[in-house]
Amino acid sequence: MRTLMFISLLVFSKLLFAIELGKWTVSGLETLLQGAQRIEDEGVKIDYISKQFLDTQYKPDTLIGSAEKTEQMAVRLDGVDCMTYLESVEALRRSHSFNDFVANLKAVRYKEGVVAFQNRNHFFLNWRDNNTAFIEDVTHKIGDAESHGVTKQLNEPRHKPLIPGIPVVETLMHYIPGYRINNKILNRLKNGDYVGLYTDRMGLDVSHVGIVIKKGKQTFFRHASAEPYVRKVVDAEFVDYFKHQRGFVVMRPLAKVINTLL
Repeated sequence: MRTLMFISLLVFSKLLFAIELGKWTVSGLETLLQGAQRIEDEGVKIDYISKQFLDTQYKPDTLIGSAEKTEQMAVRLDGVDCMTYLESVEALRRSHSFNDFVANLKAVRYKEGVVAFQNRNHFFLNWRDNNTAFIEDVTHKIGDAESHGVTKQLNEPRHKPLIPGIPVVETLMHYIPGYRINNKILNRLKNGDYVGLYTDRMGLDVSHVGIVIKKGKQTFFRHASAEPYVRKVVDAEFVDYFKHQRGFVVMRPLAKVINTLL
């Protein structure tokens, strides 16, 4: 089944594909999507989908392409890093079938859905700006007076660009300092919100991303952890994780999702 689907995708598109589903099969993913699409609340849907990937191995550098090497459309569920985890969850949220998922993953990962290294959303703020029909930056709304605004020069070099082959882009962002977390802010966070760990490093917006998960009155951060003693998708207590960090950014999934294949 996986081989047949791989061939059909190659016939359907002139793009190069790299597909590895790990523990998943195409039919298994479609069963997951059938269950997910019966859930009306987008946050609950994201919780349901992302939970299926708990304990999935942390695996960096699964995307293929660079300024010198032709970009390939990589579909990798055998292992994820923090950003490919969010991309996969968001693409699955929008999908009704495996073919939908691949098309939506392309739309999530690349500006205007055009597979090219220069179009890849290398930064969390790129992801925000190129997915405005599906997610909203609610950082300032949640943080209110506690949030800080800063202008970032994404990819700004010290001695050379962080990512060779793409331009420096100026953008405004807000973040909520970790030490400012209180009950009001926690109550404003919603199940399924996407969260980025703010960094003041030159040229970079966030250094890590994950998902807000609500369990009763508790708030958790579900993420693909690169920590040496973890190296998998786990849930961490939100306040414990962020209270000593520089801050965080919050993107909210929008309820009205338009399938990219329509």
